[in-house]
Amino acid sequence: MTTDNDKPIVITLKFTTHEQAQHVLEAYGEAMGFGGSVTIQRTPETTTAPVYEPPVEDDDEPQVELDERGVPYHPDFHSSSRKISKGAWNRKKGHDRAAADAYEAGYLQANSPHAGNGVATTYAAPAATARPNVNAPGSLPVSLADFHNLWTTLCNTGKVFMPDQEHIQHNWGGHPMSPTFNDPALRQQAYDYLMTCSYRQ
Repeated sequence: MTTDNDKPIVITLKFTTHEQAQHVLEAYGEAMGFGGSVTIQRTPETTTAPVYEPPVEDDDEPQVELDERGVPYHPDFHSSSRKISKGAWNRKKGHDRAAADAYEAGYLQANSPHAGNGVATTYAAPAATARPNVNAPGSLPVSLADFHNLWTTLCNTGKVFMPDQEHIQHNWGGHPMSPTFNDPALRQQAYDYLMTCSYRQ
């Protein structure tokens, strides 16, 4: 007949090395006065193959869709189907044609065959002039229509280029035809800059 006192008590300890476990058990056996031998059971180590994780794309840098001309898709001007016909985005029904033409013109000039004619050129956008006080007596802030018309005219006459567009986007936060310039203060500053471009030969 066996009692609970006759059943062996199992103590499970985890060590990083075999030597550490042996020292601890021997010390424990001596302290408790055990007459029996002290043994160590090693738990077989299991290794797991590393799991491949595909690289995570940076959501802060969305992929830009371009048509065959190098023009980025714009929801205000191009069809939501994102279809391309004859190398160009299909236009959105009811879009503002002049605004869409101006938007695409900047990219078409930058991507034209004449833009890379083998001659190394550098272009520095001129510094924007100081913004006049739109609240001064007798002065009126430029309207959104006038701002868009100026941009369209400069695109069509070859007086603004991709560096100008990038300068506007960097300094005032959006493409000249974007809703960014519904803000009168930003619009006035960008307009002042475009006026300096209009004097180019």
